[in-house]
Amino acid sequence: MTQQFQSFAQVHDMLDDLVTNVKFMASQARLAQPGSSTIGNDAGAAERTIHSQLLSIGQVLFAGFANEVGNGDEGFRITHNSETYKRRIQRTRTLLTVFGEVPITRCTYYAERPGRAPYVPTDARLNLPDRQHSYFVQQLLSRLTLKDTHREAVDFFEELFGRKVSTMTTDHLMPEIAADTVAFNETLTPKLPEPSNTDKAKAEDASLLQVISFDGKGVPIIKEQSAQQTPRLTKGKKRQQTKEALVGLEYLTKPNVREAHVVARNLVLGDTGAAAEDSECKSKRRGTFYIHYESSLTDKYSVLDTVGERVDARQEAVGGELDQVCLVDGAERLISRAKARFPEATVVLDIIHVTEYLWKAAHALHGEGSPKAKAMVLAHLERILEGSVGRVIGGLRQRLAAQRTLSARRREAIERAISYFVNHRQYMEYGKYLAAGYPIGTGVVESACGHLVKQRMSKAGARWSLSGAEAMLRLRAIYASGNWKAFLEFREKREHCRLHQTAA
Repeated sequence: MTQQFQSFAQVHDMLDDLVTNVKFMASQARLAQPGSSTIGNDAGAAERTIHSQLLSIGQVLFAGFANEVGNGDEGFRITHNSETYKRRIQRTRTLLTVFGEVPITRCTYYAERPGRAPYVPTDARLNLPDRQHSYFVQQLLSRLTLKDTHREAVDFFEELFGRKVSTMTTDHLMPEIAADTVAFNETLTPKLPEPSNTDKAKAEDASLLQVISFDGKGVPIIKEQSAQQTPRLTKGKKRQQTKEALVGLEYLTKPNVREAHVVARNLVLGDTGAAAEDSECKSKRRGTFYIHYESSLTDKYSVLDTVGERVDARQEAVGGELDQVCLVDGAERLISRAKARFPEATVVLDIIHVTEYLWKAAHALHGEGSPKAKAMVLAHLERILEGSVGRVIGGLRQRLAAQRTLSARRREAIERAISYFVNHRQYMEYGKYLAAGYPIGTGVVESACGHLVKQRMSKAGARWSLSGAEAMLRLRAIYASGNWKAFLEFREKREHCRLHQTAA
């Protein structure tokens, strides 16, 4: 009997043993007195036993599959890619699968002309990776590492499959996988909501807004010299520093027309005021469609270009009919770059940042927690949302001139609010924005900074190299955009083409 048929025959014996074992455990549990301990023959023990045995059966089945494909012996001399190759050696490589290590014996061919890579027919037929770990193992490890630390990822993998993997494996694997992210993003086609049937729904679809937004979040980066494991740092020295990662996104949403006084009361009073208006405002809200994320640490402003490509592709798909809204938080350098990259977009300053400056000015005038401070913020914010930014600036200047006894710190808070409003006045035409149904808050991108960057990059004890952090950010952006499965398929095809010199 050949080796492959021996492997498949062994499976039948293993299945018979498993069935016998499970029947024995069931009989022991059945004979136990109700309420007595049946640990060792209970449902949990049976489940673990079956899981372990099925992994062993899978290992034998996979070995049989590899043996069935054969060692790739195509004769002593063959032609591959218009080159002549000679068979010189037969070697065995070990592939780590979820079932365990599987030896694969295959023939290796070498080109007669120097400088050509060896050709291994079995590796090409099985589409084997160049590393020890199968593509499925790589997929699982990368997926686990996206969500948790390298240590937690490999520990959970071992717990689930009983196979040890070092954290060095995932540390090297993530940058390898991330190398294909740029090429993958170039293949993406823009998505649009399905066409609606009713005239009213069609009209709503035609008025979709294209929203663009950017924000930054710090990532703890280990300095190169800290790798030397200095036992004690001198005063003022730190082992790590924070470097800002830029998150950019683009999505579609439907216009949401609001009233200035309703938005102001929601922001200042929460749900305690204007309950009827607040309910009406919420009923008109629309969700977001097809959010696309980008993030980078080492080349932050390339994020604007990659997001811009998504913006251009979506506009082209609909004939350039989407109104563009670019939400910003006040960073002048980012605003200038965004205006240059998205000249057709209406730039909108985040209303939450505006509100924070109002609160600081109100506290400087009336004190923390003062009812007068809250009333001041509500009144000034409503004027700003109505489009009367100039009145607010003038009012603050008058209050500042009248309050001559204010401390330098309090005066500075008011002056900073005035400067902020003056410098960003052209992006604060909220009366027009609300009437057009534009979003006025950067909550979506700030939320993205939280779940895309902070939740993973700022875990307790996190230590990132620049390359490791960059790889993680790019991969998490693809995952957050809902493209993870498509990306893995794309990468596997590219790997096949690169390693085995055949068309993808």
